[in-house]
Amino acid sequence: RRRKEEIDKVEGLVKAMIEEVKEVEAKVEEVKSKGAGFEGKDLAPDDIIKAANEAQEVGETARSILARISESLADKQSDMGNSDAAWKAKREIADMHSKVASGRREIDTVVAAAGWAKQKATRKATALQKEKERRDVFSKHDSDNDGKLNRNEVAAFSKAEFDFEMSGEVLDKIMRKLEPIAFEKLRPLFQKVAIARSEVKARAVRAEREKKRQELEAKKQAVQKVAEEAESLLTEVDTCLGKAESEARPLALTGQGELAAEALKEAASAVEAAIGEASALLEKAAQRAKKIEEDCREEELRGYELHFLGRMQQRQSRAEGWAQKVIGVAEAAKERAVRKAYAEIDSKRSELVAAIRNKMGEESKTGEQIFKGFTDSDKLCKDKFLEMLKDFEQ
Repeated sequence: RRRKEEIDKVEGLVKAMIEEVKEVEAKVEEVKSKGAGFEGKDLAPDDIIKAANEAQEVGETARSILARISESLADKQSDMGNSDAAWKAKREIADMHSKVASGRREIDTVVAAAGWAKQKATRKATALQKEKERRDVFSKHDSDNDGKLNRNEVAAFSKAEFDFEMSGEVLDKIMRKLEPIAFEKLRPLFQKVAIARSEVKARAVRAEREKKRQELEAKKQAVQKVAEEAESLLTEVDTCLGKAESEARPLALTGQGELAAEALKEAASAVEAAIGEASALLEKAAQRAKKIEEDCREEELRGYELHFLGRMQQRQSRAEGWAQKVIGVAEAAKERAVRKAYAEIDSKRSELVAAIRNKMGEESKTGEQIFKGFTDSDKLCKDKFLEMLKDFEQ
């Protein structure tokens, strides 16, 4: 009895499994049938895409059903246990699992084929759309509807499609290469017009770049000219300072070789004049340096001033130190000239007083009598005073 129950149970489960496998086979056939819908060579791309989408949807549904049935078969096989009846049904059950696996592979193949077909159809649709657009463009510019683009139509095409007005030379070249220009030559026409436009733009860019280069070069030359003027001024400064230094050498002499007060003063004034000339030239050079610095504030000239200002500033600083040294000698000489002048005046005064006293003694006269001998008034004018000095010097 128990054996009969086991056999009945296995037979019942096998029967149910057979029905499920039949459902699998039906779903596989349904998917394969949908797969045939996108395989026609004469189908339009949109029809292929539609059929492929339907096949993919049915395929995904069938995959879910097969997964459920595969799980159900495994559960039923497990419910059979390890009885003799179950062992006898093992081959039949293995065939069922094999059919489900085979059906899954067939569904996967159809779904994959649908994906490839959809991609191919999409590319074809895109290509057809582009061709339609090109035909529309050709028709739009074929104003005389003769199926060819003449010279005027090509010029209008270039202006409308590329916003590019071709020169007569470029237009002639394109017509020689492509004429007659039917629809089949529209793509080469596109390419040649695009190339011609890019060449014109490239020439314009090169011309603009060359213009800017020349403008920059002109600005650099202007800066260089100012720098040369500054260098020339600094050279003049060196000449003036060299002359001033030579003229200042006698001013440093003391003792027997020292100049008289008036000569010392005149020489010091000459040195100061030379230093003044050098200072004026230094100021002009400083103005040139300032101009270079201001001109080089432009973005394109930034840093160019470094080619000139460093050397100029060194020369200017050296010249200023040189001038300060020489002017110091002149100022010291002027101070000595003042002191020497006072000393000379004191000496002359003493000599005059001694001469007057000698004269007073020789002529036995008083100072007032001596004074009256040179003037009738109580005052002595400059000329009379000089006459008196000469008289005493004799």
